[in-house]
Amino acid sequence: MSLKELLKNRKSYRHNFTDRKITKDELQYLMEAAYLAPSGCNLQSSRVIGVLDQDKLDKLAEIFGFAWAKTATAAIVIVTKPMALEGKGPSRHKEDFGAAAQNLWLAITDLGLATTWIQGQIENEKGEQMAEVLKVPGDYKVSGYFPIGEPSRETVGPKKMPFEVRCFLDEFGAEFK
Repeated sequence: MSLKELLKNRKSYRHNFTDRKITKDELQYLMEAAYLAPSGCNLQSSRVIGVLDQDKLDKLAEIFGFAWAKTATAAIVIVTKPMALEGKGPSRHKEDFGAAAQNLWLAITDLGLATTWIQGQIENEKGEQMAEVLKVPGDYKVSGYFPIGEPSRETVGPKKMPFEVRCFLDEFGAEFK
């Protein structure tokens, strides 16, 4: 699949997965995609945790609290640690997470699998509980949880605004001709 096709086919999936098990090789491919993402000042503030262990998958899904997540046969959790170089401004760990998450999502799409980006719903005690399950050191924070599996049904992504509404040439509001 071309990059443009991956970008167009990427969508959130919040439904039951089939019972097809994600392989360790597939999980490694996905984790490598996240790992290869750029990071601010190359500080590499993200860590990627792949989960295949059924007990841990169940615990993460239970903490998240949505039944469909319990059908995932793998998960990836990205944790970040605020880091900054002296004189280079604030930490870019949030941007590092976003880049890793996007790479991950495109790789998931490339394998014909599905997920959704779960962040806001775990930015509290749920993230701390997930960190405990995965033995994440205290100086790292769970930034994103991605339950992964083979989709059990087709989904349609959200309708995008027209290109002309969001993209301009040379200045804001100038039509791209």
